[in-house]
Parts: sequence; structure tokens; C-alpha cells
Amino acid sequence: MTKQEKQERRLQKKEERQLQKQHKKEVERRNAERELALQNNPDVICLLKKKKKGLLRIVFSRFGLSAILLLLQAGVIFVMFGTDFENPDIITVLLAFFSLFMFIHLFRSEMSSSAKLTWLFMMGLFPIPMSIMLWYTERDAGHITVRDRMRGLIRQTHHKLPQDEEVLKAPEIVKSNTDSLCRYLNQSGCFPLYHNTQVTYFPLGEDKFAAMLEELKKAEKFIFMEYFIIGEGLMWGSILKILAEKAAQGVEVRVMYDGMCEISTLTGDYPERLGLPSGAAVVRWTPSGYVVPLENGLDGIAPISRYCYPPAMYYYADTGIQTSDTEIDSGLYDGSSDWDTILGNYQDGAVVSSTTRAVALKDPLHFGVSMLKASIVADAVNLQDNDGLDYTLVEVSGNKFPLTGVVLGRQYPVKHDFTPNYTTDPDQYYLYDNQISGIYLTTAQSGYFRTLSLETPDTKDTYFCLEFRNDSDVSFYGAEGRILPGHKFYLVGKLEAAPASGYTRVFSRDYCTTVNCRIKSLKEAHSAVPD
Repeated sequence: MTKQEKQERRLQKKEERQLQKQHKKEVERRNAERELALQNNPDVICLLKKKKKGLLRIVFSRFGLSAILLLLQAGVIFVMFGTDFENPDIITVLLAFFSLFMFIHLFRSEMSSSAKLTWLFMMGLFPIPMSIMLWYTERDAGHITVRDRMRGLIRQTHHKLPQDEEVLKAPEIVKSNTDSLCRYLNQSGCFPLYHNTQVTYFPLGEDKFAAMLEELKKAEKFIFMEYFIIGEGLMWGSILKILAEKAAQGVEVRVMYDGMCEISTLTGDYPERLGLPSGAAVVRWTPSGYVVPLENGLDGIAPISRYCYPPAMYYYADTGIQTSDTEIDSGLYDGSSDWDTILGNYQDGAVVSSTTRAVALKDPLHFGVSMLKASIVADAVNLQDNDGLDYTLVEVSGNKFPLTGVVLGRQYPVKHDFTPNYTTDPDQYYLYDNQISGIYLTTAQSGYFRTLSLETPDTKDTYFCLEFRNDSDVSFYGAEGRILPGHKFYLVGKLEAAPASGYTRVFSRDYCTTVNCRIKSLKEAHSAVPD
């Protein structure tokens, strides 16, 4: 290669690097514009701030797992040859026998020949990490558990999906001689054949997405969705916007996604960002596998679709008026604190007519909502938990147990005068206020925290939950089991209506209900919001 050719090649590589840099900057610029447009799009909800891919995303990726296994292999080699080990030949012999055992195990397995050759090649290069990977993939404990659980459910519900024999008598089925195949599929896997069904083919994912948004907008009773991967962006943001609107309309909305896979795309507090308590749903382990409550109130869990935000500061007037046929100058009100004196300028009992120039309310305005004013205090520095041991106590001091929210029951839709409009108890909603800060569970009486509430029905007791977070470095046992550090728990209280004392309602319009909560133990600490 001549000197001129070398110089031309260097210039060519330099131009390629410059083009790569320009392309990278252009991609970053377009991504920034796309993110800005996404944030300003009124039809999209974004709950998370965009950030660079972090360490968790790398660790839980295939690259991260492979890197960890390769480092393990390098560590073994270093121990064998890089240290003053007395008998390195012993490790070599053990490694050889280990590799031989894994090769025999590999060829005795039931996987395909091409897969065996791939594993053989990888285990020849990296015997220890690839052997661990092979063992991990073969065990697949999570998949096997779910598979066995689903097979059991299919066996239990097989009789719920019988095959309609009239469908198998259709001319197109009989003519194609597939009726026996259809019977076999239903008997072996519970897959009956239906007629009068409709399938829409979408050539592109964009077409399916647009149609799905329109169908979601038509929902009237419920929306159930399940996706393996959910990440914030245009698609999920558009869906989330519709789901939020439908939930506000009273539509039951449930979304299921793989929490382990989304550890790097959604934060652990994503349910809270949706305005739900972190204990609004629960997954329980039973001898037959994990059980997820799917029905309202199942396992004593408050239904997710029944949570609402605290009401706004509404006012209402229940009063007569007085009128004046002359203009009332604003100077009349300056420096005057006596409303009766001001009303003397108006005609009592008058009605609005064509000559009316000013109107005044006889009685003051009222708050259309009520208010909970509450404080907390621990009965002792060390509180008993639910492990059954008298000497096991939980220390509540400092900032170890902050109050993060409050849940109020007996919330119903209201009429025009802000009185509750209800028919049965299942119509009630649960008010969740998570805008509480600076309140901690200690032996000193806390300051008051406040939240607005709607009026509750006459003579109806009201339950409420105090939501705490365990910021201590120890776990303790609550009503259902262990409460780990960093997890939230809920203490339930009951506010009783006292008609004999003249208080027929727990919460009344235009009134404040003051509650001083004394926490005597943590035995009844719940890991989820009870119903």
C-alpha cells in the first residue's frame, strides 16, 4: 500500500467517524424532541422522568447475566493458576470430571440436537458458568409452577366450557372432516369450537393500536388488560390516559404486567404514582402456588376500582336572599364586620325583578365538604408485634415509622346539596390521601394532619386506615406476616357515630372531625388495605 493510499484511508476513516458523531447527535436531538412532544401531549400520561439506563437494567439483562458468569469462570481460573494453591492439579481433575458429568447429562437430556451442539460448544469454552446456566434453564422453577397451576385450573374448570355439538354439525366442519379433531382439542385442552365469531386482521401494529384505543373508549363496565412488557412512551401513555378517564367514570380497570421484567422500565412505586396505595393489591402464596385476588373484596382486600382522591374545597348556600333596587357601592363593605348592618340596605323577602340591581345572601356560605383533623402517638417506645413472643418488641422512635397516607371509608357519590347518595354498602368508595409528610409514630403527640372528606350517612360507623412505612432496619410480624424494612403497613381504626350524644354522622358538611389516635401495638398491622 502506497503512502498516498494510506493517507486516503486515514481520511476516509476520519470522515466515517465524523459522520457517526453527526448521526449520534441527530438521533439524540430527535429523541429529545420526541420526549418533549410526549410530555406536552394532552392525550398522553407520563408518570416517570426519563433517565438513562442504569445499573439494574444491565444486571437484569442477558448481557449482565453472561458477564457475571464469565467473571465467575475467570475467578476459578485465577484460583487455579494465579494463586499459590498447594495442589492445583486437584482442581484441574475436579473440573475435568465436572465437565464430563455435565456433557453426559447434556446428551441424556431431551432437547434437540442443534441445542445440544450449542450448549456443548459453550460448555467447552466456559464449563462452570455455562453449566450453571444450563441447570438454571432446565429447572425453570417459575414457569413449571405457573404451568402446573394453570393445568390444575383447566382441569377444575373443564366442565364450564362444553363443546356445542350443533357447531360441529356445520357443513364446513363436516365437509372438511375436522369434527373429530375439534372434539379431541376440547377433550385434551379445553378448547371448544365456536361459531358466529369475528376476527379483525391488522396488517400493521399501528393499525391495531389505533383500533384498540377506540375500543377502550367504548368501555362501559370493565377493562381487563395484560401485557408482558410495559414501558412509558406514546403507546402506554395514550392507553393510561384512557384508563384514568374510564376509572373516573366508574369503569372497573385492571392491568396485569410482569413485575420482574419491568424492574428496569417501571419504578417499584408505580401503583402509588397512579394514585393507589401500595397495599391496594396483594399476591398470596399457598401450597398450590401464587394466588392473585381478582374479585372485589376477595381476601378482605379493598377493590382497586373503588379508590378516589380527596374532594376539592366545595361551598354551598342554603339561604334566602335580599334585594336592592339601587346599586350597592363596594365602599359599603369597607371596614364593616356586621353583616346584619349591611343587610339593612337590602329589602327582606324580596324577589328578583327587572328593577333589581343588587342581591345579597341572608346566611353565610357553608363548606360542602368536611375535614378530618387527626394526630398520632405511640403508647410506648417499644410496641408488641404479632410473633407471639412477649420479649420481642418494636422500637418506635425518631423517623423510623413515617405516616405516608390515610384511607377513609364510607365515601359515596353526593347529591346537589353534598349529602351522600347511596343505596347499598358496596357502593362506597375509599378516599386515599397520600399528601402527608412530616408525621412520625413516636411517643410524642404528633402535629395534626388534615384531609377533606365527603359527608357520611347517618348512624353509620366509618373505618379508616393509617398508612405507615417501615424505615427502620428491622422487620416485625403483623396481622398477615412479616413487615420488611422499606415496606408499608396499615393500621385500622373505627370512628363511631354517637346519636345519643347528638352526633349522628362521623363526617358532616361544614364541620371538622378531630381524632387523636393512640397506637398500642403493631399486632394488627396489615400488609394490604383491608376491606
